[in-house]
Amino acid sequence: MHKILGKKGFYIRIESSSIGVTGSCNYLVFHLPNGKETRILIDCGMFLENEETELNREFSFDCKKLLAVFITHEHSDHCARIPCLYANGFTGKIYASEYASQKIKTDAIKNYYSMRRTFEPQLYSEEDATSTIRNTFSLQIGVEFQLNDNIFVTPLENAHTKGAVMYLIRFEYKDNVIRVLFTGDYKRTNIAKKSYFPMIGEKYNETITIITEATHGAQKEPKKIFQSEVIKAILEGKSVVIIANGETRYETVSNELKQMKDTGKIPSSIPIFLQVKKNFNLENLNSSVLPSNTRIVKTTEEKQTALYERNPKIIISTNRGYTDSLLKSTIENPRYLIFYTNYVSKGSRGDKLLRTPTCSTIEMGRQLYTKKAEVKKTEEYSDHDFWEGLANLLHGFRNINAIFLEHGDAESKEKLRQELLKELPKLKVITLERGKAYRITENGVRCSK
Repeated sequence: MHKILGKKGFYIRIESSSIGVTGSCNYLVFHLPNGKETRILIDCGMFLENEETELNREFSFDCKKLLAVFITHEHSDHCARIPCLYANGFTGKIYASEYASQKIKTDAIKNYYSMRRTFEPQLYSEEDATSTIRNTFSLQIGVEFQLNDNIFVTPLENAHTKGAVMYLIRFEYKDNVIRVLFTGDYKRTNIAKKSYFPMIGEKYNETITIITEATHGAQKEPKKIFQSEVIKAILEGKSVVIIANGETRYETVSNELKQMKDTGKIPSSIPIFLQVKKNFNLENLNSSVLPSNTRIVKTTEEKQTALYERNPKIIISTNRGYTDSLLKSTIENPRYLIFYTNYVSKGSRGDKLLRTPTCSTIEMGRQLYTKKAEVKKTEEYSDHDFWEGLANLLHGFRNINAIFLEHGDAESKEKLRQELLKELPKLKVITLERGKAYRITENGVRCSK
C-alpha cells in the first residue's frame, strides 16, 4: 500500500453498493480533520438482475445522514432507486443534468404506479415519489456547483447517452485538496457529441483519483457486422427487428440505416417503423438521423400495422414492453432477423434467445415458443467505451492517484484491471466490491472500515 500522506483526518471514504452491472450506487463520506463529515451518493440505481432484486430493499448506510445525491444519467440502473432513499428517511436534494432531472421526475411517479400493478410489496410510496419530484434539481454542464464550504462539484460532458455527465469533485480544507473524477458510464464520442475532459491533446496536471466503469472489461472494439447482416436479411426477403431499448438509442441505428439507404446499400423504399412510447414528445425526435420512409409507431393500431406489413421491413423497438410483445409475435417466424444492438446481460431474455438453438423451445411470459427467427447481437454501437476509449481517457492525466473500477461483472473488472496494469504498470488499480470501503487522501488510498 502507498504511504498515506497529506493532512491527517482529511480524506474521502468511498464504498460501492453494487455487485455487478446494475444497482450503481457509490457512497462517499467527506471527512475533515475536525471530525465533521458530509455524506453523499453518486447514483442510486435499481438492481435489475433477477438474482439481485431483493437488494433493492436495503441500504448499507443511514439514508437520514445523506446531504445530497448526484446522478450521472437517467438509466434506471443509475437512478431508479432514488424514491427508496426518501422511504428510508432521506430529506436532501437530487442533482443531475437538465435532461436527466426531467426524466427522474417523470419516472418516479410512473414507476410507482407500475409497482402498484404488481403483487410484490412496493419499494416506496406515492409520497416518496413526489418527494423525488420536489427535490430534484438540474445542474449546468461545465459550471462548478458548491455543495458546502469544502465540496465543489462540476458536471462534465459525457457522450454515454443524452444528458449523461461525469462529475469532477474537489474537496478542500485550507491548502489541502483531494480531486476525484466519477466517469459514470463512459463514452468518449457518439453521433451527437464528444466528452471533452480532459481536452483532447491536453494533459490534466493535478493529482486525481478516477472511478470508472468496467462494463466491457478490456474488450477491444468489436467487429462491425450490423450493416452486412441487415443487407443480407433484406436481400433474402426477411424483415428485421432491431432492439434498441432507450429513448435516444434509436438515433445511432437510425443514422446507420439512413447512411445505408443514402448510399444504396438497402432500397430506399424499405419501410422503417420506429416505435416510441406513447408519452414520447415528438418535438424531441431527432429527425436528422431518420432514414427515408420512416414511420413513427406509438399506438396499438400502428404497432399492428407494422407487424401486418407483408413485404420486408425494419422495426426499431425502443422500450422493453414493446420489445417483449414484438419478440412473442416474431420469434416463431423464420422470415425475421432479430438484432440486439444494446447491452445484453447474462441470464436476460435476450441472452437466452441468443443461446437457444434454432427450432428449440424457449419460455417467454410463462408460454413456450419455438425459436425459428434468426437472432443476433452486435456491440459496435455500445454506449460504453471499449479498451481503446478508456485508455485514451486515462492518458489525458499526468498524476493519477489511483483508479477504482465499478459497474461491471467480476470477470470484466479483473480483465480491465490486468490490462491497465500492463499499460500503466505503476498505476494503483482497485476493484470496488460491495461492502468494501477505501480512504482516498491527497496522495494515496488504503482500505477502510
